[in-house]
Amino acid sequence: MQLLLFIIIVIILLPLLIVGLIVFTYRIRRISIPQKISGTANEPFGTRLMMHVAGTRDDPVAYALAGHLPVYNKLVKFLMVETFRIACRISGYKGSVFAFPGPRSSVIGPNFLTIRLMRR
Repeated sequence: MQLLLFIIIVIILLPLLIVGLIVFTYRIRRISIPQKISGTANEPFGTRLMMHVAGTRDDPVAYALAGHLPVYNKLVKFLMVETFRIACRISGYKGSVFAFPGPRSSVIGPNFLTIRLMRR
């Protein structure tokens, strides 16, 4: 039910998200790339923001920093991040899309690539 409500709210707010994505892409192409900053460098930061907004990861520093970065200016923060915050707060959705990676088991034995490199 939460997922359905989240989807309905996102569909209603879709015009804001689309305008935010256009501004975000424009700022990457016109600000980040000419300064030799990779456009993909914004992806981990955006992921941290979305996890904070959804409530799956507490990261107030990234959230406070978002309005002051070249790509995530105040307009982009409002149109993209705050829109998702509104949708998550109203619906209560904290699904797998915004989930923080859980603990992983460590590999005890050597893997195939390590064994192959050791034989050379």
